[in-house]
Parts: sequence; C-alpha cells; structure tokens
Amino acid sequence: MHELTYTAIIYTDTMQSLETGVIMNLFICCSLYEISSIGEAQAETLLPFVSENRLQKIQAYHFDKDKKLSLFAFLLLRYLLNTQYHIKKIPEFSYNGYKKPYLADFPDIYFNFSHCDDAVLCAISSCEIGTDIQNFPEFNIMELTSVLSDKEKAIVTSAENTKATFTRFWCLKESYLKCVGTGINGRLENISFADFIDRTFTYNDCYFTTGLKSRHAYSLCCRTEHNNCLSGGKIIQLKTESFIDWVLSSNIQKR
Repeated sequence: MHELTYTAIIYTDTMQSLETGVIMNLFICCSLYEISSIGEAQAETLLPFVSENRLQKIQAYHFDKDKKLSLFAFLLLRYLLNTQYHIKKIPEFSYNGYKKPYLADFPDIYFNFSHCDDAVLCAISSCEIGTDIQNFPEFNIMELTSVLSDKEKAIVTSAENTKATFTRFWCLKESYLKCVGTGINGRLENISFADFIDRTFTYNDCYFTTGLKSRHAYSLCCRTEHNNCLSGGKIIQLKTESFIDWVLSSNIQKR
C-alpha cells in the first residue's frame, strides 16, 4: 500500500488566506510515491479535476507513467490550495521568462512541483519556492560530474554512497535555480553546496531543507527574509486511497 506524505514546516511569520482571511503559519509540501502502481482506470476518474491546459499536457505524454505524474502533481497543488487557503476553483498558470509557473489569480501564493520516475512533490509558500526530487541514477554518475564544483566532486568521489551524495547535490542546485526563477539555465558547477551537510541550512538568502530516501533525494528551497523559515516541522502520512477519495468527494471545482 502506497502513502501520501506531506511535511509542514513552521514559519515565524504568518500568511493569510486570500479567500477567508484565516491566518496560517505553514509552509507545506506534499509528496506521493509509487505513482506507477495507481491503476489507469482510477487515474481516469481524476481527470475532470485538472485544467484544460493541464489535461492537454497530460494527454501529450506518450507513457502512462508520465501522464500520472503530471496528473498527481496538479492534484497535489489543488489539495494544498484547498486545505490551506480554501480555494476551490481550478488554478490557471502564468509563466515567467524561464517558464516557471505562477498562479494567475493568486500572485501572493507561490508553488512549485517536481517529479521523478516513481514520485511527485508539490509545495506552496507565501514566498518564492523551488523543489526537486530525483531517483538515484542507475548509470555511472561520474559521467555527470561536470555539474559539480571541484569540492563537490571530491565529496562525491569519497562518499560511501556516491549516487545518493551526487543526487542530493543535484536536487539542491535545481531547487535553488527553480526558486530564484531561472531553472537549470544557470551553470550548476558555479553553485556549490559542498560546505552544507545539515538537513536545513542557509545559502544566498535562501533556506533549504533536504533529505534522502531509499531510492531518491529531495530538496526544497525557500527565498525569504526570515532566517529560520525552515526550522521545525512534522511529517503527516495519509494513504493514497484516502487522498484519491478526498479529490473525488471534495467540493473543488471540476473542469
């Protein structure tokens, strides 16, 4: 049985619901694993809850796995928007010059999502945020060390688990570039996290939380003036079936 996991990280300041005025103190992230195990018929029942643009993107994928990842990324965003801000309408996206999506109708709510072969992650915040989740590579990671700084290369080469260490660095770099809005257009080797081994830390006025699972790494990057926005937090697990039931039984808008 697969599970939905979401992490709530406490802010020192507050953000306010745009619809209800309810004060909220959460930066929150959802991640869903083993997406490929979700049946196609079950996934089909969830399509009415995505926007027309998202539906077209889903249908453009060739492989069912990619269709499901795109579907559940959008549904996790809807779940967060509804449970945290009571937003029922289908979100529409605007994009910056680097193709980073924003909520067209709610510019003060920031979000970002990422997915890999078997997992999808989505986060919302009251400030710019970037996320990344990646499976450990199955190939020789030394072929990709050009994205690492010299000090990072040395750490990866000497690490007990080279693939996990490399993937952590990759996620940190990509979440940072997604947070600042440039995506992987930036030169990854010029951004070094070699000096940061803690789960949460500060880099260039951005605040990170990162972790390793059995088969993948993830990173969240939040740009804010508060220097402890990623301190504290808890993990709450829900069964995937419960999440799907919520989508089907909720009063969120359908297409």
